[in-house]
Amino acid sequence: MTRQRSYYRPEGIPPNGVFLRTEAVSADTEYLPHRHEWGQLLYVVSGVVVLRLAQERFWAPTHFAIWLPQGIEHACYNQRQATIRTINFDARWYAELPETPCLLEVGPLFKAIQDDLFARDVLIPHDKPDLRLCRVLCDQMTLAQWATEVYSTERTLSRRCQALLGMSFSEWRQRLRYLQALALLRQGMSVQSVALEVGYSSSSAFIAQSGSTPEGYRTRP
Repeated sequence: MTRQRSYYRPEGIPPNGVFLRTEAVSADTEYLPHRHEWGQLLYVVSGVVVLRLAQERFWAPTHFAIWLPQGIEHACYNQRQATIRTINFDARWYAELPETPCLLEVGPLFKAIQDDLFARDVLIPHDKPDLRLCRVLCDQMTLAQWATEVYSTERTLSRRCQALLGMSFSEWRQRLRYLQALALLRQGMSVQSVALEVGYSSSSAFIAQSGSTPEGYRTRP
């Protein structure tokens, strides 16, 4: 007989905008329809997870992941026992990820980072090294999605970026982010608004990575 469970939301997403969860789900368990106030990557450690949306159904086997943007109603069913991990981000973290749910085949770097975080029980990252690891997880999710869009593998996409552009995929994406930020700043947007618009967690993170003040950006040729 199928056991039905309701999803109980955490008290609130932490100020740093990211938290992790893990759960062993018994066979024949169904999570009733619910939605999140954050984006969620559901990674299947073992077993198979079936996610039901209004018009779609996603089957995620072991080592695959399902990306769910904020506010998407969904239900989850497991015919057999499964272990899942979720990596949950508020909108400041995932500006470049798809606006619709999708199935992702994540790479070895993603697996290694999330294995390390869960092994150390880092469920709410606080220090800068762990927050940087979470940022790399976001980058890896973006890379997996781009590879899907251009019918390529992550490794092939990374290699082509290096060969054709002389830089890594992350560097190329960062330059696009820089150009977008420059255009928005010159339109008069505040640095805080621009930082969040282009995917930084805060204006200070934006300034630290760019190495320039807002005024320096606006007057730069």
